[in-house]
Amino acid sequence: MSRTIYSARAEALTAFGQQALPLTGLDGRERCAALHAVSGGWRVGRIFRGTHNNVILPTLLLALCSLFSGPAELAHTHPCCACHAGEVFSGRRRAPGQKAMPGDALVPGLGRLRAICLVAPSGTMLRMDKSGRVEPLGRLTDSDGRPMRLTRRCSSRFHGQLPVMKDPVAKKRSHSPLP
Repeated sequence: MSRTIYSARAEALTAFGQQALPLTGLDGRERCAALHAVSGGWRVGRIFRGTHNNVILPTLLLALCSLFSGPAELAHTHPCCACHAGEVFSGRRRAPGQKAMPGDALVPGLGRLRAICLVAPSGTMLRMDKSGRVEPLGRLTDSDGRPMRLTRRCSSRFHGQLPVMKDPVAKKRSHSPLP
């Protein structure tokens, strides 16, 4: 966890976004971290990498940790691609008559996570509490105050990609000479 204490939630979310959004733009994978309410402000936790479509496993880990570390909020990014409604929370209704899946709305209330925050590809920062109320928290800027956003769509090679661990033993076997 960062030792820096930010005086406001939006400042902590900006610090998270300045690090996580460029990483999401590079590999098309969502990022997340816990924003911890501490005496005098907010701290940003370790940033975790998820898959192209979600940060479910890191979110569950952070929810479990929040039971011991105290109340927190989950901050996350969305990649810029056609398969995401990246500017809104996942699972929210996109048009009248469309069924809304729970998605991001399930996070507030897991463990001691009180809310979920989103840094969208356009740099818009949003917060959703347990009641489903969405609050705008401003626009992401770099350290010089210039607006930050993802400028290119991610490649389709990321769609539906799950994390894969490479077997180092298999690689060694494939390069060894046959007896």
